[in-house]
Amino acid sequence: MTKQEEEKIREMALAGAPCKEVANALGKHYSTIKRYLNNHNLPSNPPKKGIQINDYKPIFDLYMKNLTIQEIHDNYYPNYTTDQINYILREEGITRRNGKQVVLNHSYFKEINSKQKAYWLGLLLADGNLQHLEDRGNCWRITLELMSDDKYLVEKFRNDVQSNLNVKTYINHSGFQKKDGKPHETSKLVLHSSEMASDLLKYGMIPQKSDNLTKLPSIDDSYMGAFLLGYFDGNGSVTFDSKNNSLKKIVFYSSHDFCESIKNYLYNQLGLPLNKVVDQKGAKVSLLTYGCQDDVIRLRDYMYDQMDTCLIRKKEKLFK
Repeated sequence: MTKQEEEKIREMALAGAPCKEVANALGKHYSTIKRYLNNHNLPSNPPKKGIQINDYKPIFDLYMKNLTIQEIHDNYYPNYTTDQINYILREEGITRRNGKQVVLNHSYFKEINSKQKAYWLGLLLADGNLQHLEDRGNCWRITLELMSDDKYLVEKFRNDVQSNLNVKTYINHSGFQKKDGKPHETSKLVLHSSEMASDLLKYGMIPQKSDNLTKLPSIDDSYMGAFLLGYFDGNGSVTFDSKNNSLKKIVFYSSHDFCESIKNYLYNQLGLPLNKVVDQKGAKVSLLTYGCQDDVIRLRDYMYDQMDTCLIRKKEKLFK
């Protein structure tokens, strides 16, 4: 996409043009424009009649200061109905229940003091997304999005961080397609919390996702197996030996440095071999593979020790 096209998209979006109109004007696919607008925090739909786009951010900021919709209406925007304020918050990515304040344990990741927290940290570093919404001050968005078949895991995370938000299902046009050519459905939870983001940053989560991770987080050794399980569930796979189709392999995908960090840790803790980290040509991702049956069993048992929370389909492959 050229710079001129990006400027045109921004101009039309801020003028209130709907996403479909912008896509037609530029000769682009709807999903391409929709993704660009979302990534750059631009409105994808025109405001309802009587709503000014310039009011979006102030209302969002008031809501993030724990004001209810009714309080925002009564004390700041009496010219808007509560339904209009609710609409603005939905456009800003806030999901609510019947006008009630969003509930979330913002300090959940302040200290990784359990295997459950370590697992979620690993999964977020692998498959989560952290975004700083600079135009809204010190506001951060944390997203966990998995295939719809794994919705139960996103719901479990939602429950553990004590949130009342809904896990929503989307059609993912930009991701991998099914064998029949149809796009995957995904289940997504979006949280807004500067405090939680600050804690995740402390443990190594960065906005550029897992291909820029450099080393394992500094957490207690007793929780590292659960962390690696979470990371494996997000950025790992179970494969079989092509010759006999029976010998299982555990593969981690990440940056070269992060794979090296995992390798060295497992060598020191479990005595697993210092296998070569393989860099894929033309891609940022590298592979760390354990294929010896004894190594696979030791690593499997280490990660799944006393863990009920996991990606069931991967566990079934490893334990069948």
